Amino acid sequence: MQKRIETMSYDFQMKGYGEQTWVNCTYNVAPMFYAAKPGQGIHVIEGMAGERAVKVLLEIRNYMVENKSAMEALNPENGWGSYHDTVNRVLDRLITISQDYPEGIWEIS
Repeated sequence: MQKRIETMSYDFQMKGYGEQTWVNCTYNVAPMFYAAKPGQGIHVIEGMAGERAVKVLLEIRNYMVENKSAMEALNPENGWGSYHDTVNRVLDRLITISQDYPEGIWEIS
């Protein structure tokens, strides 16, 4: 089992499905998530089954792609996290996991 280091980040994982469903991303990109889902951000998928989360994650991803310039303007000044990484690594991976485990339930810590 991979040892996780306590950081200022989101840890996403499907409850009971192991490390293959774990995704990590910095809190520094939270403004992008909140722009895409005001009031909830990425926490909107917490407790949601993968099958349902796919639609929500695609909405977030599509919003970010359609508003690329605005999202890039939210890139953290300290360089920890980026629009590109958030869309192409984090969201794409969350979508794939949701598709692969449609009955899995997302946990975020």
